[in-house]
Amino acid sequence: MDIQSLKLRVIQEHYPDSDELEEANNIFNKISGFIKEEYGLESHFAGSAGRGTSRKNDKDIDIFMLFPESTSRKELEEKGLEIGKKAFEEFSGKHHVEYAEHPYTKGEIKGHEVEIVPCYDTDPENIQSAVDRTPHHTRWAKNNLDNQQRKDVVALKVFLDAQGLYGSSLEI
Repeated sequence: MDIQSLKLRVIQEHYPDSDELEEANNIFNKISGFIKEEYGLESHFAGSAGRGTSRKNDKDIDIFMLFPESTSRKELEEKGLEIGKKAFEEFSGKHHVEYAEHPYTKGEIKGHEVEIVPCYDTDPENIQSAVDRTPHHTRWAKNNLDNQQRKDVVALKVFLDAQGLYGSSLEI
């Protein structure tokens, strides 16, 4: 089997269908709408699902709440956790607190692993926390990768994962 045939087979087996992508988008829109309506904050659909580079049955939804730059770090952390917890309650999800540079909520809503992360809505030059760069990364990927390139990213992830070289855990 030549490399192109192999790549096509990997993409067919591992790239999510439109229903799966739409389901993740719908869940994001519902949670994002709740956050906007209740707290006046815009949200950003990040992670692989937000970029269109998730693998089939990945079921990850990363939501970044965009706080104004004038928000204190303490308020970002406290309000971010409060909003995350309320969102999980609103959508009957189970959740717990995780920590990166600052705390965020993580759990399950409708069979999806959801992370609700507070970050600053800032220009790339004014990043205040490590997670502030995520919305910029996602926007770049959405604006610069075409559909075939998104599928190629998934094929690369499958290859790297098969070699034990892919993942977001600290061990990898």
